[in-house]
Amino acid sequence: MRSSISWSVGRRSSTTRRHFFEATTALAFDAFAKADVDVALIETGLGGRLDSTNVVDPVSAGVTSIGWDHMEYLGHTLDAIALEKAGIFKRERPAVIGEPNPDIRELLRRRANRAWRHPLLVADAVAFDDIAVSAQGTAVTLDMFGERARLSTPLAGRHQAFNLAFTLALLHAAGPEYRFTLREAKPLLDRVSLPGRFQRVGNYVFDVAHNADGARVLAETLRAVYPEAPVTVLFCALRDKGMAGHAHRTQAGRRSVSCSHAPTAPASRVWNLDHVREFLAQTGMPGDVEPSSTMRCDSRTTQDRRGHRLVPHRGRRDGALAGLSVRS
Repeated sequence: MRSSISWSVGRRSSTTRRHFFEATTALAFDAFAKADVDVALIETGLGGRLDSTNVVDPVSAGVTSIGWDHMEYLGHTLDAIALEKAGIFKRERPAVIGEPNPDIRELLRRRANRAWRHPLLVADAVAFDDIAVSAQGTAVTLDMFGERARLSTPLAGRHQAFNLAFTLALLHAAGPEYRFTLREAKPLLDRVSLPGRFQRVGNYVFDVAHNADGARVLAETLRAVYPEAPVTVLFCALRDKGMAGHAHRTQAGRRSVSCSHAPTAPASRVWNLDHVREFLAQTGMPGDVEPSSTMRCDSRTTQDRRGHRLVPHRGRRDGALAGLSVRS
């Protein structure tokens, strides 16, 4: 790994520019190599086929599900996006597919079959029963690989039951060295954490949902975990994310939404708050616009004009802070 990192970082070309994601991907690989990690879980940043991370030779590769995102690069149909995602499948390396839509799943299966003779389809290998979402997390009964067990994860949301099964399937496909039985996995799951995805800190919930599917599952999880509590949502996005409609999804059943600039947004991608005001007026959605310059902050906390205490979040470069929910 280190030799390839040295080549990618050190070799210069008059026709090739190094960009943020290429540089940080190389830095991450270098950090993993120096730490001598047992397993590195590499997630693509944009698509798959042409993503910076797609230089790895994986022990197994998986596509969870296909949604609408980065259409300007990946294509404007789910089929086109799926084919770009399928670019991570490597010859003679196990392939795992979590896609719930039968048509898209079959497209992914055919493409994966070119690299691996028997792609593992979660829909065929796993049965889900009695999914329960609460403030403590998500519980589900899984029937997979000849076992049946009820497992619990501290990650909240129905989708986390499917993510759990997909993760176990990905490890199973990687081979005996990586496999966990359901019985072996059960006592380990309480250690799982995923910062920035329905991350709860006191009365505050942080989420970096930055596409339609992410906004939908955030709204569903809010309703499941806090069915009665009024929630005020501080919502930030980048201009090219088309996020006004996603703010509407997040707001559904809540008290109000405050839309603001993401503090890390590049100038070329800053949300046009005048357009957001127009959207709020046209839809009648309860909420307001709060330019970041009006927010008082110090090194630890931020307050909006109503005096709500907000915990700062630096955001993502590909979507900035797309969702921050504040329980009143």
